[in-house]
Amino acid sequence: MNYDFIIYGGGMSSQIAALALAKDNFKVCFIENSTIKKSDSNLVTFLSQGSVSYLCSIIDDATFFKEFLDIKNITCEVEKKNKNSSITFDSEPKSAMGKILPNKVIKEVLNLCLKTNKNIETLVKSKSIQKGMGSNKVSIVIDEQKEI
Repeated sequence: MNYDFIIYGGGMSSQIAALALAKDNFKVCFIENSTIKKSDSNLVTFLSQGSVSYLCSIIDDATFFKEFLDIKNITCEVEKKNKNSSITFDSEPKSAMGKILPNKVIKEVLNLCLKTNKNIETLVKSKSIQKGMGSNKVSIVIDEQKEI
């Protein structure tokens, strides 16, 4: 099989890269590592409004963003030896600075988009990857079976 790009990883960055390339009609092979333990996490990610807009442009259905509140301002206060410091960021009237989203939700949406995108084939690696280099081509064998 031939692809324009092969992406090996399972994190959000590799998922976003695969979706962005596929949106531009590149053929992408996305290889997940099945040996990496998947754990439920309560971690969240702050996405700037630009990041939210970009994600909306590469995913199939961005309606899930609407259930999370917009961030209108950020305040940080530091007290050091009776001296107060503060930093406040406010958005322009009626605009959002971004959103805070649970990583679990982001990954679920990205996984769904990866599975339904016609330009992406997802493969799961359980053992090893071997590679070969040609003059204008890289060949990869996954689990001693599938060559791409």
